[in-house]
Formats: sequence, C-alpha cells, structure tokens
Amino acid sequence: MRRLCLWFAAAFALMAVVLLLPTSQAASDTGCLVLNQRTHQVFKTLQAGIDAAKSADTLNVVGTCHGISTINLDLTLKGVGFGQVGATLDGDHQLDAVLTIGANVTISNLAITGGARGGIANTGTLRLVRSAVSGNTSERSGAGIFNYGTVVLDHSLVTGNTSDFVGGGILNGDTEFSHGIVSLVDSTVSGNKAAEAGGGIYNTTGLVTLANSKLVDNTSGSSGGGILSRGKLTLSGSAVAGNSANANGGGIGNLGGSVALTDSTVRNNRAHNIGGGIFHNSGTLTLTHSAVRDNTASAGGGIFNQSGKSEATLTDSTVSGNRATDGPGGGIYNDDLLNLDNSTVNKNTATGSGIDIFSIGTLTLRDNR
Repeated sequence: MRRLCLWFAAAFALMAVVLLLPTSQAASDTGCLVLNQRTHQVFKTLQAGIDAAKSADTLNVVGTCHGISTINLDLTLKGVGFGQVGATLDGDHQLDAVLTIGANVTISNLAITGGARGGIANTGTLRLVRSAVSGNTSERSGAGIFNYGTVVLDHSLVTGNTSDFVGGGILNGDTEFSHGIVSLVDSTVSGNKAAEAGGGIYNTTGLVTLANSKLVDNTSGSSGGGILSRGKLTLSGSAVAGNSANANGGGIGNLGGSVALTDSTVRNNRAHNIGGGIFHNSGTLTLTHSAVRDNTASAGGGIFNQSGKSEATLTDSTVSGNRATDGPGGGIYNDDLLNLDNSTVNKNTATGSGIDIFSIGTLTLRDNR
C-alpha cells in the first residue's frame, strides 16, 4: 500500500510539473520528464532514466524527449499525456537511430521521429503498442524500423519514413544465425518511400505477418511498392492498397520466398512494368478467400507469375477490374505454374492478348468462373 501511494504521489507530481509549465515552455525543448515507477526518480532525459534503471523497470515519459538513446536491458517505456500518442522521442536528425534496442523492450503510447539513421534499430525483442514511428530518414535501409530481431506492432503506425536504399518503412533483416521476425496486428504501414525496393517493407529471408493490418500508399523506386519479400510473408484479414513501384510488384513483390494471403485484398496498386498487384518470381504464392482487384501495370495488371520455379494457387478467390496498359494479361500473366480452384477471373482489361488470363505456362482449372 505504501509503495502504491508513493507511486501515485510521484506520478501526480510529474503531471503537476507539466501542467504548471507555460504553454510555450511545455512545447519547447525543456518538456522531457522521465519517471521510474520503481524508484520514483524523475529524469530530464530518456538516456539518464535508462542508465539509472534496472532490468524490468518501467519508465513513464512525458512531453518531448530529444536526442538518441540506447537500451540494453529489459524495459517498458510508456508515454503519458493527453493525446492519442502520449509523448514523443525526437532524434533531432542526429546520425543514428532514435532508439537502439538490444533487449526485451515494450513501448506504448509513444511517437518516435526525427531519426537520421532510422527511427528504431532493433536486435532484441520489441513490442510497439499504440505507438507511431514517423518522419524518420536513412541513407541506408529501414528508415522507420531496422530489425534484426523480433518486432511486434500492436495497434501501431509506421508512416512517412524515407530510405535512400531499401525498406522505407521497415527492413526485416537476417544474420548467419537467425532471421528477423516482424508481426503486425491491427497496425498500418503507410506513406513510406524507398529509393530502391520495398517502399513499405523489405523482407530479406525472415518472416513477416500481417493480421487485420494495412499496407497502404507506399512507394518504391524499383520493385515491391508495398512490400518486397525474399522470405516468408503471410497476410490474414489485411489490405495492400494504393502502393506503387517504378518497376515490378506495385503491391507485393516476391523473389524466391513464400506468400500466403487469406481473407485479404490487394487493390488499387500500380507497377510501371509488370505485376500491378502482385509480382511473383520463384517460390510459392497462395491466395485463399482473397481478392486482387483494380490494379494496373504494363503487363499482368493483377498478378504476374514469372518463370523460374514459380507456382501460384488461387482458391475461392477473385481477380477482377485489373488493367494491363501496354501488354497481355489484364488479370493474370502466367509464365510458369498457375492453379485456379473455384476462383473468378473476370472484368479485367488488356491492350494485348489475354484480357483476363494470358498463359504461356501450365494452367490448371477447377470449378472456376
């Protein structure tokens, strides 16, 4: 009981300091306060609070904390405030990530912005809850999140980040001994840009999963406007929409990995070359109870299944309203192995042959419309 009273007293004092600041001061660089829930100590920088903490501590963050920080012990960071995101960590465009994480860390109600080498560099296990990673840049990869560990986004947002290489929003990397894991739950990756591949997400040989999530309005200078994946990608109840690629795969680009969509939609994506919705080159592509619609590319407006051990299987799915503006395959261009099971491919358009399906590979049909 005494511990609880002390905690409430410290928290009340912390909020009182913020409330008593003049409006201009509260919005200025002096507005960072960090409270350790265990010790009730208050710090004026996040790194000072981290350095004084012990493993499993919780740090409450108020206001805007400027600068970069490194976390190498298990911690919880909680933003405290009155907006949707409680507090902000601003890297001030210093030449490092805003947060460098090498432990088991949970972050909630925080905005991470202003990183000149990414918002978050993670080699540990990170959980982001009701948080936003936005407005970060990187001359390398993964402007929003650079991950070589495990990241879970829960009701969170990665938006408006820009990479000069790959992975505008998120890079999911790997090492000789492990593969990165990124999971999105009720989360959104939107409005990110990559000069090369993977405007929203670039997945090397790791695992990326989206559940009830959105990958929207991202752009890439080459392939994979929404995501470029070489590993394993699964989507359930999710949407890939409004993304664009200057080369192939406006929504999704798969190079030798596996892609599985269930109860998901790929729509209104655009590729300058081939595969407006999905570009599939080697590996496996599976759609179940899913839709690919209203996408645009020069050829293979909806799906381009390229030769090179590429197998695509659609079950109880729909490909419609897609356009091939300068070649064949308005709905699907198949150059390898395509299986259609109780699926619909119709109302697509093409300037070349195969308004709905153009196939020079092996096509297997079963109970289709």
